[in-house]
Amino acid sequence: MSLHTNRNRITIVNRHICTKAHGNLDTLAKKLYLSRAGAHKFLTQLKEEGFPIAYSKKDNRYYYTKPGKMVGFVFVEDQNDLPNEKNAE
Repeated sequence: MSLHTNRNRITIVNRHICTKAHGNLDTLAKKLYLSRAGAHKFLTQLKEEGFPIAYSKKDNRYYYTKPGKMVGFVFVEDQNDLPNEKNAE
């Protein structure tokens, strides 16, 4: 799979999550132009690389388990939600 294809798929997953789009694995697979198994494998790979992605059966959507956003090929946590030195004492 090409780097360009992966970047496009990461962008699609990010947009799907950030817009709080509803849909299960089948819905996401169609958006990614993958089979259900291929979409599952892609999400698993993202999780292994540190992307905090989870699925809510109740809300029927994917979401980030930590505040932040995807930047390029990495997930960057929001600095405002991380403990600072003053609060860590």
